[in-house]
Amino acid sequence: MRPSSGLLFCVAIGGMLGVAAPAFATCSVNGDLFYMHKNDESQHVIKTDHNGCDLSFTTAGKIQFDRAEIVDQPKNGELSKIGVLEFRYVPSRRFRGADAFAVRVCGTTPLGAGCSVLHYTANVR
Repeated sequence: MRPSSGLLFCVAIGGMLGVAAPAFATCSVNGDLFYMHKNDESQHVIKTDHNGCDLSFTTAGKIQFDRAEIVDQPKNGELSKIGVLEFRYVPSRRFRGADAFAVRVCGTTPLGAGCSVLHYTANVR
């Protein structure tokens, strides 16, 4: 597995892409590829400010995300589900530093169906 970089986190499975894209310009996500059909786990880093970050899982090509849920809440902020495949992380007022949370995304790829747990470290500046 190799890290992706930039404002979009791309998921490559069998040559197809699924995308988890932040909505705010002040939010960037980097992390490992994940493979839903293997029911794996992956690590990701978010850089954001006090406004927080939206995460959205978008179906692309033959990758079909069908559900997502919160696995672990952050200790220094709030993670809320704002859509079927969308989440909003907002750090606690005046918090600066590292916070952590996890979400599970499920769907179907050309290689099979499954779910992956994505662990996020949010670095709030």
